[in-house]
Amino acid sequence: MTSQNVNQEVIDAYYEYTHLTLDRSKFADKLREMAKTEAKLRSFQLERDWASLRTDAEAKRPQ
Repeated sequence: MTSQNVNQEVIDAYYEYTHLTLDRSKFADKLREMAKTEAKLRSFQLERDWASLRTDAEAKRPQ
C-alpha cells in the first residue's frame, strides 16, 4: 500500500492514537466505522454502475 492510498482520516486517527489521548479500543472503533462508510460508498457506486450498464444493454437490444 502506498501513502497515496491511505486516507487522511486514518492518518489523523493513528496520530491521535500514538501521540494524544485515543486508546486502542476507540482507535479500532474509528477504523471500523471508516471501513463501514467506505464499503457503503463503494457499494452504492457499484449499484449505480451496474444499473447504468443494464440500461445501456437494454437500449441496445433489438426490438
